Amino acid sequence: MPTALAQLWLVIEEHSPTKKLVKPTITQLRMQQMLAFIDDHYQDRLTLTEIAHAAHVGRSECSRCFQKTLATSPMRYLQEYRFEKAAKLLTTTPLPISVIANQVGFGAGPLFSQCFKRRTGVTPHQYRERGPKV
Repeated sequence: MPTALAQLWLVIEEHSPTKKLVKPTITQLRMQQMLAFIDDHYQDRLTLTEIAHAAHVGRSECSRCFQKTLATSPMRYLQEYRFEKAAKLLTTTPLPISVIANQVGFGAGPLFSQCFKRRTGVTPHQYRERGPKV
């Protein structure tokens, strides 16, 4: 899953013993900025332009960085990140599904349930009933 990979990459970068010895590439710096921005703002309605501006680059360069680093697009990464957050809330809180959809940036309405089912094969309600995967 791209978001788990990105989170692992950030942790490794942050705690690397050679961090001070090896200068990060410009792509790595940009990715750190854009991933941190997404982590801070995933609940909001984000655009590709806003994600790109977090690293002071254009939309095309933002997309190139994501493709090169995570083999996905920025908006696809954002959607996957939101699904991960929603899945965690579904299994760890009693919040209504509509509230969870809003909290993770999907907004109100059936769109969240449709997208969630398309991605996981089950509805958010069924996912909640199954509980977390072990």
